[in-house]
Amino acid sequence: MSDRVPRPDLKEIRRIGYKFDRGPERLSAEVADYALQLEADRDKLLLLVDRQANDSGLWFSAKTAAEAYLQQELRALHAAIEEP
Repeated sequence: MSDRVPRPDLKEIRRIGYKFDRGPERLSAEVADYALQLEADRDKLLLLVDRQANDSGLWFSAKTAAEAYLQQELRALHAAIEEP
């Protein structure tokens, strides 16, 4: 997995949410659970990006404009996913 993506300590965020929440505790727990799910989903995306980055079948020398465009857009997608 890419080391370039800083990882927030979501377990600590959850603990703090329980401790300092002045509203319903259930809402705080749901928000924390959602944040953990988002982190897991991002991890899956980063694994896919890393796998694709090492797939020589995707990064060949483009022979057509369509192939070049596809690679350009795939690189743009990878960059957007890898941005912190």
